[in-house]
Amino acid sequence: MYTVLFIIAIVVIFNVWKVFNVENTRQNILAQYKLDEMYISQEDSSLFGIKFDEGKIILGNVGREKIYSFAQIAAVEVVENGATLNKTNRGSQLLGTVVGGLVLGPLGAVIGGLSASSRSLGRIQQLALKIFVDDRQIPVFTILFFQSSNRKGENPGADRVSRAREQLDRIHAQIVNAMRQVQQRPVLNSPGSGASDLKILWEMKQAGALTEEEFAVQKSRLLEIG
Repeated sequence: MYTVLFIIAIVVIFNVWKVFNVENTRQNILAQYKLDEMYISQEDSSLFGIKFDEGKIILGNVGREKIYSFAQIAAVEVVENGATLNKTNRGSQLLGTVVGGLVLGPLGAVIGGLSASSRSLGRIQQLALKIFVDDRQIPVFTILFFQSSNRKGENPGADRVSRAREQLDRIHAQIVNAMRQVQQRPVLNSPGSGASDLKILWEMKQAGALTEEEFAVQKSRLLEIG
């Protein structure tokens, strides 16, 4: 009995240390690269970071990071249990419209996440993103969000799986949005589009999709372009 309790205690201590170490490393990398947001996998130390204003992302593993521009992102793929659920390629006609740095779908909604219908209803063994970039040495990076220690996988409704899916959806949306920004840059600079874009931004603000501060920032960008 004491042996079992000792093993449990060791496992708990190790998990607490791992979480603390990941968060400490995350804060250090955030400060080093001055990132707006980042994610470090507790499973394998794979990481993703993004700098919105500079149009750059950081990929790799802790201690082996590489910086890429948004224009170097070739594709992003959502992988569940080793199978591809969704893949977005650079230049896809399904990409939405960028307005002042925001990404809008056909109805003016900010989009980028996966729909519930595209997910598996079975047990989950692994959740990951594959990010393809213009790099001959390392053309693809895998960001691991969940890896089950149970060979049968975990219930899709389990808290750990749900948290991993939320993180994956957020990073996936940011990558797709970065690709849209690159694809739609000519639209941003097209003459006469400022009034229409401003109207869309105002409607988004009225609908609650944008805060007052976000609206002011996007409005300022449109006026600078105009």
